[in-house]
Amino acid sequence: MPAPIDQAMVKAMNDIVHVLGKKTIAEFVENEDSFNILAAYGIDYAQGYYLGRPEMTLSASSPKRDGTGFHAVASQAGKVFPKSESQAE
Repeated sequence: MPAPIDQAMVKAMNDIVHVLGKKTIAEFVENEDSFNILAAYGIDYAQGYYLGRPEMTLSASSPKRDGTGFHAVASQAGKVFPKSESQAE
């Protein structure tokens, strides 16, 4: 279980970001407990070893050139947490 101060910080940051109309992404999600806690906080997306190890993929359709080179596409770009119907876009 994360420390109470860490939990408070994540909740507060998530609330602020949502007030600004943005989405949140949790990084380094390494186990189901962390995933479930973050989902309960209302985090929008997650990435990490719990969801899948990254794989480099270069294909004609996925990576886009942005002037600095190619972007790697992860095997799982992010997991959307289940949302209630009132939160659905």
